[in-house]
Amino acid sequence: MPSNMDQLDAKLLDNIKWLRDNGSNWKVWKAQTIIALEHQEVLYFIENPIPQLTPIYMSPGKATMGQSLRSADTVANADDIAAWDRSNHIAKMQIFMTLEHAIANLYDDKAVASELWNALQAHFEEKGLVAVATLAA
Repeated sequence: MPSNMDQLDAKLLDNIKWLRDNGSNWKVWKAQTIIALEHQEVLYFIENPIPQLTPIYMSPGKATMGQSLRSADTVANADDIAAWDRSNHIAKMQIFMTLEHAIANLYDDKAVASELWNALQAHFEEKGLVAVATLAA
């Protein structure tokens, strides 16, 4: 049986409307998505992009009595890489799953969540500025 927190998460995520391809709901979608990212504790991943980590390999040590050398090197920052991958996956999933298909098709090449977020902001916030400039003219 799902916990109350699971039910709250589902309700929060289910109520986010898809970002329309014309950007007419950009401000609301952005605000709701920020709340969801904050709730899932990955907003920092979007606000302060962290580059994808490169594995740091440690050379295997010399074998001691009763031990054999491992065939593969040990990755010193494996836990950090796993945490980065998890945060990127959660943030990207949250953003991507609330895009209309036409928009998702334009941005499906973005492997890093912050790249996806920045591309959407550049596209839709620029669109808003063009609309304001057109109205002012």
